Amino acid sequence: MSQIAIYRPQPLSTEDFRKLEAIAHDTLDIALKNVDELFWTTDEYGDRIQRKRSIMAGFDIAPKQEINPVLLESLKRQTTPRHTAVHLTRLAAHKPWGRGEEAFSVIVEDLARDLIGVSEWAIVKTCEHYRKDDTIKFFPDTAAFLRIAIETDRSLKNIAPKKNANSADRSDAENSRPQERTQRRKRRVTRMCKLALKPKDCWTRWEKRFFNAMGEKA
Repeated sequence: MSQIAIYRPQPLSTEDFRKLEAIAHDTLDIALKNVDELFWTTDEYGDRIQRKRSIMAGFDIAPKQEINPVLLESLKRQTTPRHTAVHLTRLAAHKPWGRGEEAFSVIVEDLARDLIGVSEWAIVKTCEHYRKDDTIKFFPDTAAFLRIAIETDRSLKNIAPKKNANSADRSDAENSRPQERTQRRKRRVTRMCKLALKPKDCWTRWEKRFFNAMGEKA
């Protein structure tokens, strides 16, 4: 089983997240990703028109150099609903939810369910983004939070550890050898079958040698 699917026993702590970030920035380019979105509004004449605006759509993540597979697994490690709830509750201490505890419980429950299978690091990264955004005073819109976390997770999952070239060459050679032996064996069996249908008195000297050699290998 991949280590990615093995959950952390405890939620990712602030200190652990900082350590992970420091190591990640040594080998990865992590940058905000913005996309254009069309929205409806009214012009100065009161007519409905579409305008374009730029919105935050997660983080673009690209390797600067070969990345340690252990680091990559740690970054991709999936969250659990309980861990997601911890991180969302912590975010609410910075960006308060103003519609009551019962509604907040529903929001946390729904987000935790929607984020199953997403990297815990991507969720903490999203929380950090909102926590540091001074234009946002209250708990973020749930659809926007999902978009950023899921897009960041998708960018992370597109990264694959590089394989050693020599190791890959050896692997290809090892995989090809059994196939070559199989094809050779098939040709020999076909020749043996054709030879068996031919009277022995009509066998050539080479056919006799071939039959005797196959008999010794059998």
